[in-house]
Amino acid sequence: MERRFELDALRAAALFLLFIFHTNLNVAYPNQLWTIGTYMLGAFFFIAGILFIPSIERHGTKDFLKNKFFHIYIPFILVLALYFALFSGQALAYIYHATGLSIFHVFQSGVLNLFHMWYVVHLLAYFLIFFAVYKLIKSDTRRLFAAICIFGLLVLLWAVNSPLRLEWKFAAYLMVFYAGIVAGNNLDRIYDLLKKQTIGLIVFTLLLGYLVLISGPLMPKNHTF
Repeated sequence: MERRFELDALRAAALFLLFIFHTNLNVAYPNQLWTIGTYMLGAFFFIAGILFIPSIERHGTKDFLKNKFFHIYIPFILVLALYFALFSGQALAYIYHATGLSIFHVFQSGVLNLFHMWYVVHLLAYFLIFFAVYKLIKSDTRRLFAAICIFGLLVLLWAVNSPLRLEWKFAAYLMVFYAGIVAGNNLDRIYDLLKKQTIGLIVFTLLLGYLVLISGPLMPKNHTF
């Protein structure tokens, strides 16, 4: 996949929103910053989805997992170790987060709060889920059906208040990530459709992330980003 400067622009816009979101404006204008947070995180997951298949094609299936392990997971657990050594000291909490168990709702509490690093746990889980989907299923239609089934199962677990339900953001951002995968496979068509490439792609991405995240019962009123 050739470099897309539109994606660089989208990433830069999301990074700018990330900076704004973590200033004191978050206290002064919580409702407005909530919207910014929705756009920002939707954009990050969407971009990760777009680059998912090209990354597998570039590295190969075996090296793809190795690349994510050494470039994302290892730095993540090292930062976790430093964080819990300095501020928590709870070995069990470290294990929850390092193994990915923190994506389950039952492990969400003030004591085990991962703060903003939850993004990494979700992203690694999405990589594993859709790597398995794309390894086992060859048809794009069946892959779409598999993604919908996964999403439906996650919603069902919440609907029946199952102890196995995942953290509420997981299902919402999973579909944003998958939307990025679909968009990545059809970028040329999307560009032809939107015509104004940079502005159109940014608007399309942010609107898509916003609509997915505010739809259904997955967006609690007291949520945090």
